[in-house]
Amino acid sequence: MCSIKKGTALARLIQNAAVLIIYEAQMLHTNVIEALDRIFLDIRSSEAVCGGLLTLMCGDFRQILSVFPQGTRANIVNAGLKKSQLWEQVRTRNMHVLTYGGNSTFPDLLLKIGNGQLQSMTSDPDVIS
Repeated sequence: MCSIKKGTALARLIQNAAVLIIYEAQMLHTNVIEALDRIFLDIRSSEAVCGGLLTLMCGDFRQILSVFPQGTRANIVNAGLKKSQLWEQVRTRNMHVLTYGGNSTFPDLLLKIGNGQLQSMTSDPDVIS
């Protein structure tokens, strides 16, 4: 059960919502996402993930992890969204890569950069070779 009472204005807002957008979702502690899931399950009276509410989680999972005071590396990694029990039910899409259609040059470049496979730089600081 959650602390939001059914029948309140906030509960009605949650019941009538069409989509929930969470920006920079990778920065949230897994407990936050799981608490939202439980709230939506209760308020929307549905057993589907997030009470059946379409949830769009945006963010760059290759960015630096969140900082938790006094947290060890293991604590920080285990607190991430990808460690949530809900993660196996998440469908992912790289929307930035999809905007370039069938051209695989740019997506391949992004993956090489993200994987640390591009190490030499030209004299131009804005160009990666």
